[in-house]
Amino acid sequence: MADTLLEYLGQQRANRILLAVIDGQHHLADTAYVSEPGDVPANQAYAPIIARRGIPRIRREIQGIFDGRSVPSFGDLVLASRVADGVDLALADIKEQPVQLAVAGPAGAWPTADAVPLLTGQVGGRRGNNDGELVIEVTDTEALLRTTIVGDEPLPGNDGGTVPLTFGRVHNITPVLQDFATQTYRYHDATTPGHSKRVFDNGVELPLGSYTDDPINSTFTLNNAPAGLVTMDTLGHSDGVNSYNTTAEIIQELLDRAGINIPVVVGAGLSDRQIGLYIDRPTRLSDVITDLMRGALGWWGVDRHGNLVLNALEAPQPGGRLLDHTNTLGLSPWRESVDHYRYFSVLWRRNWTVQTVAAGANAAHANVVARAGFETTRDVAGAGTTASAPQISSYFDESAPAIDVLDRLEALTGALRYETELTVPLGPDGPLELGDSVHVLEPEPRDAMVMAVSDVWDDGPPHQTITVRG
Repeated sequence: MADTLLEYLGQQRANRILLAVIDGQHHLADTAYVSEPGDVPANQAYAPIIARRGIPRIRREIQGIFDGRSVPSFGDLVLASRVADGVDLALADIKEQPVQLAVAGPAGAWPTADAVPLLTGQVGGRRGNNDGELVIEVTDTEALLRTTIVGDEPLPGNDGGTVPLTFGRVHNITPVLQDFATQTYRYHDATTPGHSKRVFDNGVELPLGSYTDDPINSTFTLNNAPAGLVTMDTLGHSDGVNSYNTTAEIIQELLDRAGINIPVVVGAGLSDRQIGLYIDRPTRLSDVITDLMRGALGWWGVDRHGNLVLNALEAPQPGGRLLDHTNTLGLSPWRESVDHYRYFSVLWRRNWTVQTVAAGANAAHANVVARAGFETTRDVAGAGTTASAPQISSYFDESAPAIDVLDRLEALTGALRYETELTVPLGPDGPLELGDSVHVLEPEPRDAMVMAVSDVWDDGPPHQTITVRG
């Protein structure tokens, strides 16, 4: 007798039941199933309409060290019947509604609450197939982030313009001209701190008396028409109590503004140092998150529980789950990773407007705004290669977190590393997740990090096919 549901599901003859809940009200299964009296909801009957081949294969993969995100792919949910409890799911308003997929044990033996989650996401499209079945596309919340646009609020008085967004500390941004007649410029859509602001005309700093500052509305008005391009340094969004300065804080604020209620899990290695972000045009929220995580040498993705995960990329750590011939079904030879570099560069305190300034500008300021930002570099002598890594264009406002990125990048790619694929059965330790550390004993011992995970439930005992890098 298995002690846990995970142990039971891993047995050759286990009765694995796929459960799906759509929009919190349509309960589906691939066989007759009723939840336990102690479950929530209690004594819930599940319509047995999921086709037996309907367990979706789910894959999540960290795209690459320099890409800033993971990418999911999902199989389809195949229904043998369109109708559940009198509702035609081919016609019901379920598109983009929440969906949860999980694998349970037999009713009466294991509570529904113990079911292993596969996906917490939303319904995509629907279509029929040649067998008369209804095919429901499922995806995670990544699709919602991809279709959500930020920075698209129309700017009053500026036909075709949008209200910019400013977070953290930014340097030499180009505020948007909101009112030509009054020479009023806008740099955010809400309150910003009323201090540490510098305004420039063609690179020449303007004295405080030459413009009127309105931090409540995030605008300032020039006393006279400018001679050239108007730029500024400033601190971004504040709600009067909190400022939003770190990568995780700004991402959470953007989610809240978009009305996206998704739990955020922040990895311990992600920097909590101040950054600066300026959005002056409509942009996909997923692209903003990707750029921020790429700049922090990290990655983001949505896990099986529906959490938005923000994690730093770090060299493989010792002490990870042991993988050897006793708990793996297949081992591939190690192959050399393509990411192996000698020269590294991280850009920080980015200059948002590269320009040539007027003759009267301060020389130090002129030098700063003529380039994309400050740069920290490293040459790893003896790395065994002469290749240069792609530059990390960070959003950090100071050098210390940029140096941390250099340290991690060197540890990840300054020495030759290797990758391999393994097949790991689902066991009592639970499924492996992206970013987990493992210690692979064969074909030779290496500490490694999980870079890709595929959950497979429809090909014998449940297992995962993983890609690791060590």
